[in-house]
Amino acid sequence: MGSGPYNFNVGQPIYRWSGQEWEPFQTILGYAAKQWRHFTIAGQHYLALAQNRPGSKSVPSAVYRWNGEQFEYLQDIPSRGGYNFHAFELDGVTYLAHADHELPSALHRWDGERFVPHQDLVEIGGRAFVTFSDETSTYMAVANIRFESVLLRWDGGKFVEHAVLDGGKGGRELALIDTMAGVFVVRVNFITGGRQAPYPTLKSQVYKLEAGNLKLVDEYDTSGGTDVVPFTGPDGGICLAVSNALNSDIGFATESVVYRFDPEGNL
Repeated sequence: MGSGPYNFNVGQPIYRWSGQEWEPFQTILGYAAKQWRHFTIAGQHYLALAQNRPGSKSVPSAVYRWNGEQFEYLQDIPSRGGYNFHAFELDGVTYLAHADHELPSALHRWDGERFVPHQDLVEIGGRAFVTFSDETSTYMAVANIRFESVLLRWDGGKFVEHAVLDGGKGGRELALIDTMAGVFVVRVNFITGGRQAPYPTLKSQVYKLEAGNLKLVDEYDTSGGTDVVPFTGPDGGICLAVSNALNSDIGFATESVVYRFDPEGNL
């Protein structure tokens, strides 16, 4: 908030549960940090920190590894506007996808000691990923704020473009919901038009995996949407928390929303 100048070199705190409350445990310096992601490889714990402010000096995102006492730096991931990470295992290999605003969003492969480049996924504007499978293939959906979001398909060695998702530009975050009624992907849209003509009042989407494609089955209102998190509601049903960041006047004053998710009727 405010008019700057800003200090983007800010400590990123890690907390530890004491048994009664969360206590400060470790602080890692980050630059315009966007997202932490936790994952494991063969029982070893890792944290990936997406960072960097687009248009600024080039500062890489980074991966940290638990050494038994704290998280220690392992390696950099090239970045010029990092936003997100997604780790997953495929055919016994761990992969780490990194979303970047100005560089290609890239997939990295664990070689037993570190992550090495595997392939570029989308050229620019990447924001988030989800992976899922059906009886025949594994897929990755990629949210893109600058261009249309896409569905990729694993061909046995890399991801190839499979389909363009309905809903246009502005993609910010994705969530996967796997139910008895099928696999669903929920997309949150942030903004279109860029700085010249920003427009945050958008429709966001719900897709269902059908016959190897994500079919648009529902839309809902978002206003500068930034995140979506599925959780189990008090009655045992599925709920979705959707965070909104901007109102129609591009002000930081709008409500976030909790939805009940019905696989038959969606939101």
